[in-house]
Amino acid sequence: MNVLTRATSLPTLITLVGLLLGCDGSNTYSIKSEIVEVDSLNEIILLHDSLVKPVLYTNINGLENLPFHQAKKTFISAILPSILVAKHHVHVTKSEITT
Repeated sequence: MNVLTRATSLPTLITLVGLLLGCDGSNTYSIKSEIVEVDSLNEIILLHDSLVKPVLYTNINGLENLPFHQAKKTFISAILPSILVAKHHVHVTKSEITT
């Protein structure tokens, strides 16, 4: 079980790092994000590839009731869009300051 956890964590970590480092600053773009108040964990869109829909989730409850691997996937799927939107805002602000 421990080997399985490590095997699934490495690709997830590599994907996250790739997404976070993917913005090179050569293009200007805007993000239209949607805020969703979560009533059920089924409302969270699970990530299946490198494309992440900019949905910002609030009131996420119940992860502790899920099996470990499902809770991990749901947590990453709920948090990663917020991280990427914040990263974009920091990048835009930094670009405005330096120009």
